[in-house]
Amino acid sequence: MKSLMQPLCVGVMAAGFLGFAGGAIAQPRQPVSLKQAQPPDAQTLFAQAQRLPIFAGVNMTQQQLTVLRPIFEQTHARINRVLTPEQQQKFHQALIEEGRPFQESVDLMDLTSQQEAQLDNILKMTGLQVAPILTPEQREQIQVNIDTHYSD
Repeated sequence: MKSLMQPLCVGVMAAGFLGFAGGAIAQPRQPVSLKQAQPPDAQTLFAQAQRLPIFAGVNMTQQQLTVLRPIFEQTHARINRVLTPEQQQKFHQALIEEGRPFQESVDLMDLTSQQEAQLDNILKMTGLQVAPILTPEQREQIQVNIDTHYSD
């Protein structure tokens, strides 16, 4: 699971960039039954991810956000094809709604080794797409945030 940490952080980074594009969409906390709950849509995830610690001190321009949004939507769709709706909901609930640590949220999904490999590939591809869009200062701040908030 530890090998998935850096690529998942890159994926969270990619996903979170899209959250800067619109107003924050805060959903009130409600008891969630995993059997009834729908995974959040891309727009909601996009908005919520901006509040993750990985983006502290990272100021995105509107132009960057416009370029990053389709990358996020594509990544979100690919991830949704790998994870079950229950896994998606567990991760979102733990990380966003409950504020649990990132690694704990990942662990709650109980990923298979095949899913880990698929996610690793998806998120590495996303990282390669996102990195050139960011300034060196933004990449440096995100790395500091990863080291601070997401390292074991």
